[in-house]
Order: sequence, then structure tokens, then C-alpha cells
Amino acid sequence: MSFVTFSLNLGLLAIILSAVPFVTRSSECFGINVGTKLSGSNQLLKWKRQYVILTGSLAADFFLFATLVSWFLGILIFYLALSFGIYLIYHFRTKSWKKKQIVNGNLEEQATVMVEASDDKEKFILSSWYYFIPFLLFLLTLFLTFLLYDQAPAKFPAYWKLNGVFETEKSKTPVHALIWPVSQFFAILTFLGIHLTIQKSKRIIDLDDPDISLKRMKRANALYSRLMFGMGLLMVLFFGFLQCAFLLNWSRATVRVGSILLWILLLLALLWLTFFVGQGGSRLKVMGIRRERKMVQKDDRYWKLGIFYFNRLDPALFIEKRFGIGWTVNLARPIIWIILLIVLALAGVKQFFFS
Repeated sequence: MSFVTFSLNLGLLAIILSAVPFVTRSSECFGINVGTKLSGSNQLLKWKRQYVILTGSLAADFFLFATLVSWFLGILIFYLALSFGIYLIYHFRTKSWKKKQIVNGNLEEQATVMVEASDDKEKFILSSWYYFIPFLLFLLTLFLTFLLYDQAPAKFPAYWKLNGVFETEKSKTPVHALIWPVSQFFAILTFLGIHLTIQKSKRIIDLDDPDISLKRMKRANALYSRLMFGMGLLMVLFFGFLQCAFLLNWSRATVRVGSILLWILLLLALLWLTFFVGQGGSRLKVMGIRRERKMVQKDDRYWKLGIFYFNRLDPALFIEKRFGIGWTVNLARPIIWIILLIVLALAGVKQFFFS
């Protein structure tokens, strides 16, 4: 990993981690459900700002340290670990603060969970049939590979860096020629899996402001599904572009330009999702009458450290994260562990055949 790549990764991590407290659902703070009414309290806002300052300052310190050493990957891992430690400090502070609010009568917990029960909840989400488009592109790539294999160069670039440079080359064989088509297939499965997660995840509605939270959730899921499809299509197109670059012996400069454009587009999509949509649509402007009662769901005990969801009574497999953007899984469901093992097995098979 070069210093430039390290700097970009560290900067992006710092920006996203620092923004998380402000793009998470307004009813949640550091993994604790505090309700929309109290989420804007001076104490919680103070802790959010402190978290931003600490994670940002930590990133700046690690950047300066990286100018003296070259342990770039280790520094990134250490930065993530320390950032998680900072999060835990404010998680437990918020948990203690919430208990005091309940004792003082400023907040009430209720075991009832509100969920969307209408049959049209999936109408707002892009149809799964759209994923036949990238699958057709995958088939087209396979056809071109079969058609142009004989005239392709003898060496195949098999390891692609973020800056568009290929460092590892392998002898041309039918197996090695399928590296990028197989990458296309895995990209399709990955983004289709994310799409199904959006489609099937449990959509909890805030007790203290149900009307607006329902509208915001539907708009957010519609945007999420379209963005994930766009990103998946972009990745499939890019892997097809890399395969054509190999088959037709395009210049490295062409590959480098394509790589840079890819990461710019993916970065813009990620930043847009973070700062303009937010978790559960927390950044979206939704019209409606705000009630903001002092009632919240009594479910913090199912969220271990505010991150890991473990609820044997909940049949749902997927649920929105409490801290961060995206979804997590219900670790109490055995099928989740089976799915994880299958994913790891598929990754191991791919590594075995293409390493």
C-alpha cells in the first residue's frame, strides 16, 4: 500500500466515522435508543461533537506517524480499533444518561414494537428483476472471453491495485482468464444480497414519531435500492472493462483512467448516501407534523454494545444498524451463521482456484 493510498483511506475513514453520530437515526445515539425528543439535548450534542474531535484528531496523529514509518495497513487497523474504543466510551455514557432520564420521568420505555404491516411496502424498492441486466453483462463477458481467448496476450494481469496498476501477472490459462468474469458474478451476488436485505429487513417505526419515521423509511429504502443497483452495475461494467483490457491488450494508462473514474464514482455515491440520506433516511427532509413524544422501545438489551443484535424472540434476519449506515444481522438466528459459513466457503473456493 502506497502512502497516497493510505492517506486517502485514512481520510475517508475519518470523515465517515466522524459523521456517523450525525447521520444515524435521530432517535438513536451511540447505539442507544433515546427517542427523537431527547436526541437534540445539549448533553448528547456535546458528546457527539467530542466524538468527532477525538476521531478526527486521532486520524491526524496517525497521518503524521505514517510519515515516519511504513506500517500503513497496521496503522489503519489500529485507528479503527481505537475509534471503536472511543465509541464504547460514549456508548456507556449515553446508556447511563438514558437511565437517569427514565428515573427523572423525561423518558418512558415500552416493550411494544411498531412495524410496517402493509402489503405494499416493497413497491418503493426497485424490483429484483433489474439484476438480470448485470447478469446479461456477465454472460456477454463470458462470450467475449471465449471468442477472443486465442488472440489474448500470454500474460494475464491478476492483481489490481486501487490506482489501476497490475502487480501480479499469471500465465494465460482458461482458469486464469475467468478471474474477472467470476468477479462479476460475485459482485452480482453481493449486491443482489444487499438488495434482498433492504427488501426483507425488519422496518421498525419510532414510537415517538411514527408518521414521519414511516415516510422517511420508505423514501430511504427506495433510494438505497436504486443506489445499490447502480453501484453493482458499475462494478460489473468495470470488471468487464478489465477483462476487455486483457483480451484486447489495452494500455495500462487506459486501465488506470478507468480505475480512477470508478473510485471517484463509488466515493461520491458513498458520501451522498452518508451525508444526504443517512441511516434510515435520517438526513432526508420529510413533510409532516412532528409529535416527538417521550416514548421509546425497550430493546436496548438486544443490542450488545449497541452494535451486535441478538434477539431469539425476533424472527427477522436483518435489521438496520444502531450506529452506522446499513444493516446488520440477528445473530440469534442459526440460519445467519449458515449463510456466513457459505459465504466464507465460496470466498475460499475462489481464492483456491485463482490464487
